[in-house]
Amino acid sequence: MSKFIIKESSIKSGINQRSLQMIQDELSKYVDDLKFEISFPSGNYCIWESLEFTPDKHKLMSPEKLKVFIAETLNFRYENFTVTFIQ
Repeated sequence: MSKFIIKESSIKSGINQRSLQMIQDELSKYVDDLKFEISFPSGNYCIWESLEFTPDKHKLMSPEKLKVFIAETLNFRYENFTVTFIQ
């Protein structure tokens, strides 16, 4: 089972819903039926976790390539957001 964790840090006046939605939409391109439901606000950061999914839900990219994409592209694209892929 795999899942994504999105962490937004340095929250000042609220969650950046626009960037969060863009990240979720981007990740949905690579995993079928991806849903984020859990939110843990604490201090100046917030964490969202996706529901767990099986390897057969991957599309367009292997899990290994997806990890590289997240580490080298997605995490640099959105300020104050970090995406982690747990496999």
